[in-house]
Amino acid sequence: MRPQVVVYHRDRRAQGRGGHLERSRPPNFPTGRSSMTSTTSAPDNIQDGPFLSRLTPRTVRGALAFLVLITLVPTLLLLAAVDWFWYRNHLDQARQTNLEVSRAIATALDSYLQDLFRQQHTLAAALRDLADHPGAHPDELLEASREQYESVRAIHWVDAKGIIVASSDPATKGLNLAERESFQVLQSGQERVISDLLTSPVTGEPVFVVGERMPEADGRFGGAVLTIVYPEALSRTVMNIRVAPSDFLVVFDSTGTVVFSNNPRWMGLTFSHAQDAALYEALAGREADGTVISPDTGARRLAARVPVRSTGWVTGAGVSLATMASPLLRSVAWISVLIVAVAALCLTLAVLIGRRISLPLDALRRHAHAIGEGRLDHRARVHGLVELEELAGALNRMSEQLAAARVNLEQTNADLRRSNRDLEQFAYIASHDLQEPLRAVGGFVTLLQQHYRGRLDERADSFIAAAVDGAARMQGLINGLLEYSRVGTRGNPPVPTKAEEALRNALENLQASIQESGATVTSDSLPTVRADTAQLVHVFQNLIGNAIRFRSERPLEIRIGARQEDHCWQFWVRDNGIGIEPQYGERIFLIFQRLHTRTKYPGTGIGLAICKRIVERHGGQIWVESQPGRGSTFYFTLPDAGARHEQSCETKTD
Repeated sequence: MRPQVVVYHRDRRAQGRGGHLERSRPPNFPTGRSSMTSTTSAPDNIQDGPFLSRLTPRTVRGALAFLVLITLVPTLLLLAAVDWFWYRNHLDQARQTNLEVSRAIATALDSYLQDLFRQQHTLAAALRDLADHPGAHPDELLEASREQYESVRAIHWVDAKGIIVASSDPATKGLNLAERESFQVLQSGQERVISDLLTSPVTGEPVFVVGERMPEADGRFGGAVLTIVYPEALSRTVMNIRVAPSDFLVVFDSTGTVVFSNNPRWMGLTFSHAQDAALYEALAGREADGTVISPDTGARRLAARVPVRSTGWVTGAGVSLATMASPLLRSVAWISVLIVAVAALCLTLAVLIGRRISLPLDALRRHAHAIGEGRLDHRARVHGLVELEELAGALNRMSEQLAAARVNLEQTNADLRRSNRDLEQFAYIASHDLQEPLRAVGGFVTLLQQHYRGRLDERADSFIAAAVDGAARMQGLINGLLEYSRVGTRGNPPVPTKAEEALRNALENLQASIQESGATVTSDSLPTVRADTAQLVHVFQNLIGNAIRFRSERPLEIRIGARQEDHCWQFWVRDNGIGIEPQYGERIFLIFQRLHTRTKYPGTGIGLAICKRIVERHGGQIWVESQPGRGSTFYFTLPDAGARHEQSCETKTD
């Protein structure tokens, strides 16, 4: 009949989150990575952040050069920002200047045209008077008036039919101007007119016409006075404004055509809306400014446009953006040259300083490699920076101390090897030389007991029985001592081991004891750990066997489980047996220590000591929590199957 074993599984991550299981750990048992850190003076772990470590160079010279660059970059950005704000302020000032110059031109043009209108009004009155005197010479009057204005090409007196009856230019007398738009506007009843730019039919030059209506006494149209203005000459009169050579002054007619400008290439050109949006805003009666594209060169200019409300024309002033940007570009060029020079100087200094630092560091690095390779007689010779000299001295002293420690370690290892040889010799003697006479004594005493029981007196029988029992106990102690000594010398290397299979093997070995005691054994799902399979079976078998041996009168229940603690697993074996006093919790793990007499609870007292040695061999620890009459819970820890070999589950103390 198989033992009464019930195995059920639960999520191990949920185990031990409350109640008795959560408290089941020794006072110093590690519960996380922080608690696994040694309480001795741990080395400083100084690391850069991941972003900074990727950004900065990994050499001293590279780091110094990088430091120089990141110091210069903000300076460069600051200077660039200053230049940009200066440029923007210069643009604002230029916009305001353009508006003021445009307004001044508009005022001058309006004043000039108003003066022409007054002159024409005076001429019209004088010409009406001369019409009543047949011997008068109106041509001389018109020529005298023309000579007062440098920009006036000719002044015509036109009758009601559009015929030039008198003119400052005699060659034009008799010409018919009836089809001209300016004449037709005056003929239709308008008092004054200013034409857009047109081509003179006489000279073929660009001109514009300023005219005044001459009404008869009864108000009928009696003719007109037309003044032909030469724009190029007018620009010297109206645009007599001091400007920089790069500034552009211009006057547009109502169609957007340049009437006159200080840029001769623009004369007669028409600006489109795409080229000069501000112009068309001004033609609509609003002052405007913006960027203008020159129709002849495509150059960009910052310009202002101001309407001349009395004429429908527009005046403007502008400056080339390239000219405005040239001071900024010169400043940037000088700053760039300066920064490059400073950067080159700083980088050179950084390389030299880095060399002064890196050469001693290279020597220290070579010294560290020599120490790592075991060449403890190597010494670092560093000259230069005080800190590096002190570090070299510290490394040299460390080499000397390591050399001394190596000698001591080799001596200790020699002592340990000698002790292990003595222990192996003792184990050999105990297993052969001691056991052979002990078996002989035990055998002969047993024969005496079998042959002479009842033949001698009761006192002799008791002596013989005591001798048989003593020989058997001595045999058990020697076997236990041998097993204890072989834990470290005869064990297999720890490998990934399924704890459930180890438990199953232990239960099969204890099948008879479980059936005899009527125990019920249950188990949670157990993990895979790094362990010696045979020794893990021994631990389970010993702890479950102790639970069976030290049971109480009530039905025995044994429970096995595990929970993960970082890279370790904490196992427990819980029973409802007789329990032990808390003060004996450490004593029971000592070799040959017993809390009960052999007559009541048989055993050698070495089983838990063997369990402790097995667990500690695996880098874990074992302890017990118990109360008399309420059972005991034995805990032990083992590393997870995926844990690194250097990771231990032992408690680290000072």
